[in-house]
Amino acid sequence: MKARPTGITIIAFFYIILGLFYLILGVSYLGINAMTSLSQSIFGTSIIPNSANTTNAIIITLTAAVQLAVGLGLFGMKKWAWYLALIGIGLSVLQGIGGIAGGGLYALVCGGAGLIIPVIVLIYLLTQNIRSAFDI
Repeated sequence: MKARPTGITIIAFFYIILGLFYLILGVSYLGINAMTSLSQSIFGTSIIPNSANTTNAIIITLTAAVQLAVGLGLFGMKKWAWYLALIGIGLSVLQGIGGIAGGGLYALVCGGAGLIIPVIVLIYLLTQNIRSAFDI
């Protein structure tokens, strides 16, 4: 196995940290939705939980699973992890551009600042030495 570049180690570490954060967030939302549903049924109000909140909690939890998988895959220098990281970072860049296009000074300043790191990571992942480290 080829040596893992330091930048990949850092990116993998942050994917794992973000994955753990999103996992805690998603599971917390699922728990809150369950408690809300329980309290609603006890006190006689609607027993149907807010499906939008439940859907968001499930999406957040699935996102966490993917981020954890990417982080661990990058640590193991897996080719599929490079592709998933590239897709994830690319989507982050597109989301930031969409936020800027959404308008307003706030969107321009915050969206622009939020684009710096994803663009740097995207460029890094596309460099020849990183692609060759993953046999791409």
